[in-house]
Amino acid sequence: MLIWHQSMATLSEFGPYERLLETHLRVVVPSEVTVDVHGASVKSYAGRSPADVLRFPYLKHLVQSQALTACRQAEERGYDAVALATFGDPFLPECRSLVDIPVVSMPQSCLVVASTLAARSALITLAPPSIRRVHDLIAAHGMQSRVSGVYSLQPAMSEHGLVDLMSRADLGDFTDNLERVAAQAAADGAEMLIPAEGALNELLWSQGIRSVGGVPVLDALGVTMSYTRLLVDLKRRNGIDVSRVSTFAQPPADLRADVEAAFAGGETYE
Repeated sequence: MLIWHQSMATLSEFGPYERLLETHLRVVVPSEVTVDVHGASVKSYAGRSPADVLRFPYLKHLVQSQALTACRQAEERGYDAVALATFGDPFLPECRSLVDIPVVSMPQSCLVVASTLAARSALITLAPPSIRRVHDLIAAHGMQSRVSGVYSLQPAMSEHGLVDLMSRADLGDFTDNLERVAAQAAADGAEMLIPAEGALNELLWSQGIRSVGGVPVLDALGVTMSYTRLLVDLKRRNGIDVSRVSTFAQPPADLRADVEAAFAGGETYE
């Protein structure tokens, strides 16, 4: 099995994060499965933090459109699935309608698996501007009743701040920050915590943090890769595949080619 892992981080700029991903994948993915890690273009965030860019819908559109290209390339190169390993669901319906291989959402995978392990879960993100975005993801997957809340670290952190912690032996004030958020989530009824940010998940996993204040922490990457393997197996062994009735309807090849050709020279408006 060959899986294309797609992060929306510029991995070349986050060396410790990329190394943790590779280490983590070797632990949670069987040896007979190959996972190739890909990141966003180095130009994607113009030197800013991803969180500072993706909170703006237009800029998010520009950056996340790379997921469409990634899915197309993955299918052309013989991959069995694409794992969109980001809490952004970049162009998820469009990606699923574009290719014939499974396209897996990290938020959806985590929410579905968490719902079988706990009555209600809480999601933890890096900064307050991301809270509404994560709520929108939860609603898009119809999981509002299984989520007790979405919380930001307080004080807020950036991806660069998390990556800096990955290179330290001591997490310092971050541990207190995490425990405060987890305590509030537990008080609000959370029975499981989901790190709603790839770098946060890797930091917690690498530090062996499997629970906080007695509340289990879901491994977002491990769950996503297992869910990806499940969907590939369901397609291979059971013939169960994505529905083309409406939401993920796939255009006929000739129609797709004609429309793509019409836009190949750029857009002109009259």
